[in-house]
Amino acid sequence: MTIHLEEPADLLDLVGSPLDTTKWMKLSQQQVDLFAESTGDHQWIHTDPQRAARGPFKGTVAHSFLTLSLTPMFTSEVLQIRELTMAFTYGLGKVNFCAAVPVGSLVRATVSVIGARQKTSGVESVFGPSYDIDGSDRPACTAEVSVLYPGPAAGHPETASDTIASCAQAEGHTTVGCACNSPQIGLT
Repeated sequence: MTIHLEEPADLLDLVGSPLDTTKWMKLSQQQVDLFAESTGDHQWIHTDPQRAARGPFKGTVAHSFLTLSLTPMFTSEVLQIRELTMAFTYGLGKVNFCAAVPVGSLVRATVSVIGARQKTSGVESVFGPSYDIDGSDRPACTAEVSVLYPGPAAGHPETASDTIASCAQAEGHTTVGCACNSPQIGLT
């Protein structure tokens, strides 16, 4: 079930709540190969099915960061915000890659709202996706993903760099060494 919110500020009321669990999605060798091409990570455990069949996983496995990169797609499956100017990944907190994802596996995510706060630059939310592998007791990945939803206080900047600059200015420092997008400052 998709949760529909009117505006990003509505996330403030959902802190500590699971949003939902996505549908299962099959990870294909083609997706893994395209990710390898995009990132330059052509390690044989990902891209060589014949060699990988004799390796530690008995077949090719998805890149850990490919699994993590599914966050926007899975989050949008369980959450829709009607009044949205833009959203972008603002940072990562704790990330754990707990189990390899064999190519051909079904994966899904349960997405929770770990935190949210109103900032001068907009609403910063921290989502906690936990990725399941069909038939496995261990999650593939757990993470804390910060997303910034710029609002009127940020002046509706046109680019992500404008938003970070607006955030830094509003928080009273320069973008050099800016901690605005640091998950370590978190949602206190």
